[in-house]
Amino acid sequence: MQEKNFILGAPITRYFHSGRSLENVRKLNQNQRQSERFKTIQSVIWHHLQYENQAGKIRDISSSGIFLKPEGAMLNEILYDDSVTIVLSVNEKDYVFSTRVRWVGFSKIHQALGMGLEFEKSSQDILYG
Repeated sequence: MQEKNFILGAPITRYFHSGRSLENVRKLNQNQRQSERFKTIQSVIWHHLQYENQAGKIRDISSSGIFLKPEGAMLNEILYDDSVTIVLSVNEKDYVFSTRVRWVGFSKIHQALGMGLEFEKSSQDILYG
């Protein structure tokens, strides 16, 4: 069953998944996702336990998550499964997404240092309205 919706100017395909183990996440690596990704560049503010009100850009999005390229913050304090909150402003309305860190490092696809973030269920509900 697939349902299409649009956010950030890209179609999002709804999917259902069961939880993934750390081993499976390692196997997925940074160049693979469970669902199709769409390139975009969207400015956001992100928050982490160690970093508040940081600027960044979403470089791609899928129904399962995003690749976030931070602007300015060092990533050495961000660990697997840390919580990261993303605030996206669209047409003067803020959308807040809860995510979990799935990897931190250099993306060959984007030629940039950043982090792969997986949407938590509450954020998937926002995406699909």
